[in-house]
Amino acid sequence: KLPYSVLVTTLHHRLINLETFIFSQLLSHIFQYYFTMAPSCKVPLPTGSLKVAFKGDIPKVSGVDQASPMYGAFKIGYTVLELELGDGTVMQGLDTRELVAALNEHSNDPKRRMKMEMNLPKESVIVLQAGEHGLIIEDKFGKAMLTRIERYSPLRKQVRVGMICDTVKFEDGYSISGHSADEINDALDAASQTRKRTLVLKSPDSDLSPRSGALPSGKTIVLPAGTCEDLGLKISGTVAKISQVMPGSALAGQIRPGYIVDTLSHPDGHEFAGFNGANLSKCIDRTAGARGRIVTLVNPNQMKERAGATTKIMLPHNGSLGDFGIKVSGSPALIESVDGRSSFQGMIFRGFRVQMCGWSDGTEFADLDGVELDEVIEESSGIPGRFLYMENTAGSAPSVVEYVLSPGKLGTVFSGTPPRITRVNPGSQLEGVVDVGMCADTLSLENGIVHYQMSTMEFTNALKSSGNSENRKVRFVKVEEVGLKSKPAMALTEEMTIPLPTGKLGVVFKGNQFPAVITRVNSDSSLLGKVAPGMAVDVV
Repeated sequence: KLPYSVLVTTLHHRLINLETFIFSQLLSHIFQYYFTMAPSCKVPLPTGSLKVAFKGDIPKVSGVDQASPMYGAFKIGYTVLELELGDGTVMQGLDTRELVAALNEHSNDPKRRMKMEMNLPKESVIVLQAGEHGLIIEDKFGKAMLTRIERYSPLRKQVRVGMICDTVKFEDGYSISGHSADEINDALDAASQTRKRTLVLKSPDSDLSPRSGALPSGKTIVLPAGTCEDLGLKISGTVAKISQVMPGSALAGQIRPGYIVDTLSHPDGHEFAGFNGANLSKCIDRTAGARGRIVTLVNPNQMKERAGATTKIMLPHNGSLGDFGIKVSGSPALIESVDGRSSFQGMIFRGFRVQMCGWSDGTEFADLDGVELDEVIEESSGIPGRFLYMENTAGSAPSVVEYVLSPGKLGTVFSGTPPRITRVNPGSQLEGVVDVGMCADTLSLENGIVHYQMSTMEFTNALKSSGNSENRKVRFVKVEEVGLKSKPAMALTEEMTIPLPTGKLGVVFKGNQFPAVITRVNSDSSLLGKVAPGMAVDVV
């Protein structure tokens, strides 16, 4: 005795549930048939030798010679169900020995036929030649399955649709197992010009390999000119590791994801070893114009442990460390900063300890303090083959860091007043220079204006407006340790005349009656340091 509307709704829901149940059962039967019920075929056999190999108590095709008259008709994995002779005799339940004997005995029978169950083989190994292979590999049921073979494929008569791409092996010893279809296709495409790419195909109901990858012990690669982005490489990690080789990379098929980049050698003699991913990426980007750079790649399972990163830098014949934008201090000498305009920016990093310096005739100086190192490099100006050898002993940044910014973005996030660093993005010019938590104390611009006690908005606006400048200097401080610099007081004078620039003045005036009094000079004002709060305007 339900209301009509409730009755209709209830029946409708039950009908939907019934349709869902029927559909799920149908899918179940389709999958069951697909994986357990193999189709069969009956094939006429020509007279003479078939040149087909069988094996097993229940005969299965284990090989088909390319010269066989059955090539393309018989596939590896097919199971022999029966042999029918021309006189109508049907032979069933044969083992391999009995089948071969019957085929040989009746080899001249022109009307014999064989009934085959079209099973997939447990495993099939094929070698791809260079160029297009014509195999369509897609993810089906969570596995990388061979779903189609193009008509132009040279493998059309050798492989079977429905097989799972279990393992891919490459000429250099690299292999992957249990990977997705996209990963397998990318790996095959990246090595499309390689002559020996081996595919291990397995039946869906066989034991498939777990996900794994095997790298060769190591190799040496010559890098073309270009940045990491140009080369299609992504390098990351506390120890520099190839995390991705982009499709279309000039190094695809040579450099594999997972390799550790042990060393980078520059044709000018610079050497970088044991770097983290961010710093090595900077080195590659900074030396992008060089041809003949060499990277040594190491299997992470066979890598020898390093104490830390080391750098050998070849210095120009002439000039001092100051001329090169390198500032050192302490005992032993530590790299305090590298000017953003320095040719060594991105190659030498703050906190590296200078173990040794010298030149090519064998002269060497070890464990100098900052002052001594400055003197040795300055006094050796003109001597060829000068070098610095450094190791990474970088700790936290000092309490005060003064840094000359390169043009462009900082790649650093600030917040609050004063502007406090909350994040230093990978690749930022401040990476390895300052610590998160430090504050921007002052900003000195090329036009001589110095900004003090800024908010984040004032600081970032000043940076944006001077983004193309090569002479912006920021003083970063650990404000809890050293505090902020105070704005220099502008002395009040009896009278002064100030030429006004075009545009906004950035000065706040007050007073409803004569005279108008300056109450504030904004940090971005072009009059900062020229006029002071408290002064009155007499004549404009």
